Amino acid sequence: MRSRAARGQRGTATYKYSDKNVGVKTVTFSYECPFWIGNPNKASSSQAEWATWAKAENVNKAWSKSVQRDRNPLYVAYVIGSGQPH
Repeated sequence: MRSRAARGQRGTATYKYSDKNVGVKTVTFSYECPFWIGNPNKASSSQAEWATWAKAENVNKAWSKSVQRDRNPLYVAYVIGSGQPH
């Protein structure tokens, strides 16, 4: 779910999945890309096994494990394990 307002984009999504033991787990992804300069971009996952990757300004830039502080638009990908987004 996301909301759009003068303050930019922000949202969360909750995802249920099965682990390798067929146990049901839940993870919540969140992101924030404020409109106002000086408010930092944010992205996170509630489960450590889900890596947060980000890039900003240009969709063709390389993915990074750190969220660029103040560039727009913000692109975020969440990947389980040691994978990397494509």
